[in-house]
Amino acid sequence: MELTLNRLPVQTWNHLGMNESKALLEKPRFIQPQATLQDGGLSWEIREDEPEGWKRIDTGMGHEIGEMLEEGPVGMLTSPEDSSGCALLEYAYGKEIPSAGRLYIHAEKGSRLSVICLLRTSEAKEKSDPSGAFGQSAESGSGAETEEKTAVLETKIFAEEGAEVKLYMVQLLDQGFRCFNDLGIHCRQGAGTELLKLELGAECLYTGVLADLAGKSSSFQAQLGYHVAGGQHMDMNYVVRHQGKKSRSAMDACGILEEGAFKLFRGTIDFVRGCAGAKGTEREEALLLGNKVTNQTIPLILCGEEDVEGDHGATIGRLDEKVLFYLGSRGIDQKTAGQMISRARIDALSERIPSPEVQEKITAFREEKEEWKREKKL
Repeated sequence: MELTLNRLPVQTWNHLGMNESKALLEKPRFIQPQATLQDGGLSWEIREDEPEGWKRIDTGMGHEIGEMLEEGPVGMLTSPEDSSGCALLEYAYGKEIPSAGRLYIHAEKGSRLSVICLLRTSEAKEKSDPSGAFGQSAESGSGAETEEKTAVLETKIFAEEGAEVKLYMVQLLDQGFRCFNDLGIHCRQGAGTELLKLELGAECLYTGVLADLAGKSSSFQAQLGYHVAGGQHMDMNYVVRHQGKKSRSAMDACGILEEGAFKLFRGTIDFVRGCAGAKGTEREEALLLGNKVTNQTIPLILCGEEDVEGDHGATIGRLDEKVLFYLGSRGIDQKTAGQMISRARIDALSERIPSPEVQEKITAFREEKEEWKREKKL
């Protein structure tokens, strides 16, 4: 089935075809994560029906992918009122084609919740599939498995009055995977959500985030780190909808594009009528390491209210000549310099994830990716 995904809230000049994207996706089988709960009286359950309020939360990729998944079970994580807790949810995607997870995070009034969500290739796939680690896809006609893997995750967050949610989402899928990662957030009065995302794997990635700041003084902060190389395709749509008075948002994206990469980033701040005193900012910094890269960015502000502050911008470029000269004078060539800088950018975000185990998996994955790049002479 062909789906329309990552549609901008309003259409813009579409000469480059950036208003929306289309992708083929078949009906998936459903999987559940390995859930580890720590402190705070957190509860985890698998529901065959959608939780109350599920359909009222919009997501960044749009309604079509949600409609395809609506019959699947939902994993529900709940933090009790005025509690504090942490959870690790690990989604392992194997050779089943396609596989999908559905996740509902409910932070009750005044609670504090941290969730680490890891998307990775299953160990069973790694042992049985001749394609091996990142980038080692089997050649057509070799007799090895050549079907494209598909991983889907739909996540919705409901933060009640005064609740705080921190979501750390890490995507470490092997080359050959298509990934659809969809997120919707709804914040009531005084509620806040912080999102840290690392997008490091998958051959083709579609991801969307929509944060609905419905309550007064609600807030959303997002930091996105990405590394795209050697034919990887990345399509993103981030939207913040300011409805509550004095609501706050800040979106920061920082990434690296290497030889053969494609990236499209849509970042929208939508000031809805009635959100007086709201403030929103959006920034992107993209480092280009190679000649054959495609970088597309749409920073967009929609303003239906006068008393608001909105700011956006993008910095896109290559390594500074002064930096290259300085490093070159110390025997560091341009390629090595690029690797050092890109590693530092991802490390800065990885170190903020409150799980040494996940940090180690990120490091191991990046080493595999570097080895793949060397074999491909990228």
